[in-house]
Amino acid sequence: MKNKYIFLLIVFILLFGLLFIIYKTRSDNEKYRIEETRINAHNQYVRDSIQKFEDNLATQKRLETEINKSKIRQQIESEKFLSNINSSITNSNSNTDVCVTIIDEDGNISSSVSSAIANIYMQKGKKSNPGLLRNSFIKKKEFQELYEGGSAIISRLELIKHTDYLALGKINYSMRKGELVGGTIICNASIDIRIISAIDKTLLESFSFSVNGNGVTESQAKEYAIQKLIDVYYSEHSAI
Repeated sequence: MKNKYIFLLIVFILLFGLLFIIYKTRSDNEKYRIEETRINAHNQYVRDSIQKFEDNLATQKRLETEINKSKIRQQIESEKFLSNINSSITNSNSNTDVCVTIIDEDGNISSSVSSAIANIYMQKGKKSNPGLLRNSFIKKKEFQELYEGGSAIISRLELIKHTDYLALGKINYSMRKGELVGGTIICNASIDIRIISAIDKTLLESFSFSVNGNGVTESQAKEYAIQKLIDVYYSEHSAI
């Protein structure tokens, strides 16, 4: 009987030990699983963080590249646009600069009239030049903006680097037969002038007038009309 109790005790101890081992194994496995899950989650977080950082870095580099390309394009466009200006003409510090551009009825720069009016300003003690704007600019819509004294286009052309004032004008001619003297031609020359201030970036003054010239031919009548126009400009409109 005593041996039976001893045997049962041994069996009980073995069963208890087995149950303990099973419990311990499961507990260790659960701890291992939890730790493995935590490590995996941490590793995934690190990988996600690294990927996010790399994505942000790539996005930043792409944006910087696009910004640099945009700046280069803007620089090229700005340089191309500024080619409408004769860059060799620069603003002097010792005198008042007045550049002159007169457009004829065909929409081209009239070199002769521009030079004649520029000469008026030189006679008045100013530094003047008729060649600031290139003929290609006259064909662009920005010319009309400048003609109206738009501050944005004045700034964009950087006029202050080249002159203090810009005299822009449009001249037109019309012919008719002389009524008092037979065989003569009368040329009516009318001009509209806008004085642009590069200093204040605004339209400083505008005026227009017309004169008649008589001649036996149209070219002679036109020549006389232009001379009268220059005389009136000198005496009445050359003050800046």
